[in-house]
Amino acid sequence: MWSWHGSFQKPKIPVFNANIPAEITQLHSGHYRNPGQIPDGAVLVVGSGQSGMQIAEELYQNGRTVYLCTGTAPRVPRRYRGKDIVSWLAETGFFDQTVDKLPSPKARLISNPQATGKNGGHSLNLHQFARDGVYLFGHIAGVQNGKVMFSPDLKENLAKVDKAEKDIVGMIDRYIQTMESTLHRKPCQIYRMAILWKLLQNLILNLQISRPSSGQWDMHPTTVL
Repeated sequence: MWSWHGSFQKPKIPVFNANIPAEITQLHSGHYRNPGQIPDGAVLVVGSGQSGMQIAEELYQNGRTVYLCTGTAPRVPRRYRGKDIVSWLAETGFFDQTVDKLPSPKARLISNPQATGKNGGHSLNLHQFARDGVYLFGHIAGVQNGKVMFSPDLKENLAKVDKAEKDIVGMIDRYIQTMESTLHRKPCQIYRMAILWKLLQNLILNLQISRPSSGQWDMHPTTVL
């Protein structure tokens, strides 16, 4: 199974999807409902924005082998220092930033962070996914002769995702210090990338050998294919 991405429920499907073998099911993330609708077999999820991460988590927790193409969607801790992250982003004024206050015009297109509201809400973390058995890759680069090719940018993607979390946590800490808050700090676990070095050379996935039955393209505006 495959999942294509796109902004605001509009699929953005690269032209090389035509090179995917006909027996491989393709599904846009907007049409995904639950693991039961997916044919048996492994799943390639393309995109690590909210939709892709949430779908990948549900699939591997239901026993599926999952291959995940990563992007640079930021990660945040779902809860930090006693509050939900959304509360912190509102309280710190993060949501009130105007375009002229952003670090660059491209920042307007930064995706929603990797998080979920399922089961009361929790963090989503690529490092934890890898620990749980998900196979991580960089951006997808193309499909040819039944093989999916990936860019060698997994390390770069992970570094950007980690930095985004560090920056958000730092912003909240500075805000609390400025407000002289008495909130007790609950340490935020930042996963290290060392456990993933062995995955960085995975640049090709043979669809016939790996036999993913379907592909899931993540609906997210900032995932680059």
